[in-house]
Amino acid sequence: MVIKRFQLRTLATIFFAVFAFSQASVGATVEYDLVIKQEPVNITGKTVDFALSTYNALTGEGGIPGPTLRFKEGDEAVIRVQNLTNEETSIHWHGLLVPWNMDGVPGLNTPSIKPGEIFTFRFPLRHSGTYWYHSHTNLQEQRGVYGSIVIEPRTPSMPVDYDVVMVLSDWIDEHPQQVMANIKKDGDYYAWKKNTVPNYIDAIKEGALRDYLRNQWNRMDGMDFGDIGYDTFLINGKNKSNILPNLKKGDKVRFRIINAGASSYFHVNIGKQHFKAISADGMDVQPVMTKELLMGMAETYDILFTVPEDNVAYEFRATPQDVTGFASVTLGRGHHTEMAPMKMKPSIYKMGMSHGGDMDDGGGHDGDHGGHSMAMAEMGDDVDMGMTMPLKYSQLKAVQKTSFSDDKPVMEFEIELNGDMERYVWSLNGKLLSEDTYINIEEGSVIRFKLKNKTMMHHPMHLHGHFFRVLSGQGDFAPLKHTVDVPPCMPGMPMSCRPVVMEFLANEPGEWFFHCHNLYHMKAGMARVVKYTNFERPTYPIETAQTPIKEFKKMDSKFYPSGQVSAYSNGATWDIRYNGGRYEVAIEGEITDYDREKIENEIYVRHYFSRYFNAFGGLEYEDEKLSPIAGISYVIPLNFEVIGYLTGDGDMVFSIEQTVQITKRLFVEAEAQHRFSGDSGEDDESEYGFGLNYQINRRVSIGARYINRDDIDDYYGVGIRVKF
Repeated sequence: MVIKRFQLRTLATIFFAVFAFSQASVGATVEYDLVIKQEPVNITGKTVDFALSTYNALTGEGGIPGPTLRFKEGDEAVIRVQNLTNEETSIHWHGLLVPWNMDGVPGLNTPSIKPGEIFTFRFPLRHSGTYWYHSHTNLQEQRGVYGSIVIEPRTPSMPVDYDVVMVLSDWIDEHPQQVMANIKKDGDYYAWKKNTVPNYIDAIKEGALRDYLRNQWNRMDGMDFGDIGYDTFLINGKNKSNILPNLKKGDKVRFRIINAGASSYFHVNIGKQHFKAISADGMDVQPVMTKELLMGMAETYDILFTVPEDNVAYEFRATPQDVTGFASVTLGRGHHTEMAPMKMKPSIYKMGMSHGGDMDDGGGHDGDHGGHSMAMAEMGDDVDMGMTMPLKYSQLKAVQKTSFSDDKPVMEFEIELNGDMERYVWSLNGKLLSEDTYINIEEGSVIRFKLKNKTMMHHPMHLHGHFFRVLSGQGDFAPLKHTVDVPPCMPGMPMSCRPVVMEFLANEPGEWFFHCHNLYHMKAGMARVVKYTNFERPTYPIETAQTPIKEFKKMDSKFYPSGQVSAYSNGATWDIRYNGGRYEVAIEGEITDYDREKIENEIYVRHYFSRYFNAFGGLEYEDEKLSPIAGISYVIPLNFEVIGYLTGDGDMVFSIEQTVQITKRLFVEAEAQHRFSGDSGEDDESEYGFGLNYQINRRVSIGARYINRDDIDDYYGVGIRVKF
């Protein structure tokens, strides 16, 4: 057969077009070399040496945050991570659908990167969007190991004049391990720094005494909008900055916003302007206008902002939910800057519904993205005191249908989020990760998690390796996310107590981490491993990760010491504790009149069955003799602790204790005890006492006490208490 010249040219054109298309479909191999270093940084005016910075080894770009990694959908990512620190590290690719052994959780699916080593991650990029990466080792995320990921779609998205990444984060000048130790001593440790110590006088001043009493009746103190007292907040590593100096009216700016905070929700505003949300957690949504986002840790949003005027600059502001500061970026230049509204400090005594609690066909509701009271909600959408209502999940709709066919089997799990703020223990269904590690699911099933929050704060729950539908009233167009905010269930507000429902198709075999993305909550036990029942661990490249999986499971059980010693004119007391997971080891005692014969001491081990109930056993030293003891303790309404125990001599002892916070600095302690003698020849004994104390600082207080007991010569005493 004779092929004419023009036919040959046509065939050649078709061949090269097909070849080019096939190459474009396959995508390129895009390589990065990341280097993690420990080096001094000065973010707040104080130099610290524990910070960890991440750099692009080729360009030197990075620091805190690390460099932005840019790809196109369909590319293959090859990322070599070199550890130049003196400790193990890791990198997790948050939100990316990657092979199980590339997920970057040490001890679960990827080996730790040891000092001096290089680990190579290799995976295809199956979807586009805005994502991020961070360490999953110890508390390194808080120390600076995080950065952004941008994956452009195969088909170009909407044209914009500027495409800008905004990485939000929180920073504290204390080493995060010390921060963890502090909150394990006392979950409200940083309330003093933030001036959020719940007390009766402030509640009365706010007109919230009834709310405070209701919280006390429910054995809670106050609303918790943030556990840590941060020193500053950052956008792209700075508290304040100026960008895009040439902005003009009509310019379209795509902001890719990532909440990389370790434990801070952020309100996001651009002046007083509306903007358009176009993507959530990397997945496109039908555009929706809003004036504010409330972003949980690890959530991402892409927004489109159209500049409304020439010669005006606009403030991009990120304000943490507890309103203890903010980070600010000025956009453009102008004769004046339109500032974002100042947020009102939230009440720690009362909190109403900021959302309508929209029902959906799965029984779920949208996440409460507000932290505003009912009064705020009634004031409308645009008020000048920082009370703008944020975007709701119920306003987000997927661009395409996300629902699953009805013929697929459904596995449903009810998951309750629990916390003990005093001992800083966080759990799911009342159990720590070390106690109940796995949620077993079957491949091919639709998995539905119904999340109900029984704590006093928001929790951003993140599932590795999957996108899930958030069922908030959109039916077939429920948005896809990788992290979902679960708001607190408020007493007396049943609408707020409906579960947040997330569902996904089990089509990514492996063992995937599911956890609260508050870094400190995760480390304290609020996590599980979602495990496919038919999945078997491969032998490579994670064989070295299988040995430390026991340590991974027990990360919530580390013991932390705390204590306090009081010296009064009529005696001294001491209380030393080691708190770890479900257990606590304690040494409590006192000496009366500084008489060696009047020393009382108890050494015991507590096992906490719940926040309110524990059992203990140990030894008691009293009347110069040693005796075994065993008993229980229970916290009743109004936060009274009732204790009862039996001694080896047959004595039965009952006591009740309470601490009343009058002001931030002033508090009263009261205790009453009765001992029923097991010896018929001995009399029963009763004693009671109370103390009035003034807190000088977080560690030191002075006070006076009164003790009524038969063997005391001096009922009254004054002295000092030191906590450590």
